[in-house]
Amino acid sequence: MDDVADLVVTPFRDIVDKGRTAVANADHDERMLKAAQNLVKEGERALKKIEPLCRKHLDEYGSNFLDALKDNDDIATYRSELTDLLWEFDDFIELDDFDPEKFAELQGLSRKAAPRIYDILMRMRIEVPADHDTRSIMTRMSGLQSRPMSPDVPPVPPLYLFSDQRNDAVSPAFVQRSAPESVAETSSMNDPPTVQAATAQLRRMMQSQSGPDEGLYGDLPEPQPESQSTPTPVEPPPRPPSANPWDIKTTSPTREERFSDDFSFERRAPVASIESPMEPISPPLSPDRIR
Repeated sequence: MDDVADLVVTPFRDIVDKGRTAVANADHDERMLKAAQNLVKEGERALKKIEPLCRKHLDEYGSNFLDALKDNDDIATYRSELTDLLWEFDDFIELDDFDPEKFAELQGLSRKAAPRIYDILMRMRIEVPADHDTRSIMTRMSGLQSRPMSPDVPPVPPLYLFSDQRNDAVSPAFVQRSAPESVAETSSMNDPPTVQAATAQLRRMMQSQSGPDEGLYGDLPEPQPESQSTPTPVEPPPRPPSANPWDIKTTSPTREERFSDDFSFERRAPVASIESPMEPISPPLSPDRIR
């Protein structure tokens, strides 16, 4: 900020300092006192507008803003004119050497230069350097992380995964089983809540519901091992029939082998002959019988 002040802000600071010195030296001289007060007011007005804007540009653009100020010819011209008047202004701040024209000239130049410089700063097009942008972001992030948390942060509410855990949370057995753990939770109530704390609390609730060694599914019955059934022996396939019909080794299946014991069938009743309603045709007579 010192380099930026030398390029823009320092002339207006010198105006305020020399005007205050003139006010102190004016004593009872109304003309010098009024001229000095007007000079102080004009310098403070310029600082009120220009200094915050320079600080903002320096924070955003870094060294690029400083280079832009050095390359701007208009700002350099106003700075040179103010410096020329301030260079010998110490000769007129004493009561005996008071020159109202010098006070009016410096006040008028400050009133002319301040708005022009402010407008130039507002219209500057400056690129943000990559390293400055990253550094400023990391600075803001580190500031947020190092900021202490408010002591009024509410504690993490109890987590209930199932509806029946809400009833178990107030049961005497639950209070007796988790008494040491509740003391630890009460002692750490004022600590800032973290993911690790929430995970530990969830794990304690799970253990208090189903036991320390059973986990989340402690209420479910353990699966019974299935009884191992002996496999049914597979009978060998029958011997394929022989192609030789006179093979004595091949036995024809008997009736008992062809049909099982529980197999039974009924024979069909014989069908009676149907009598024809017409007489049968008699065979033709031989010629001997015709005679």
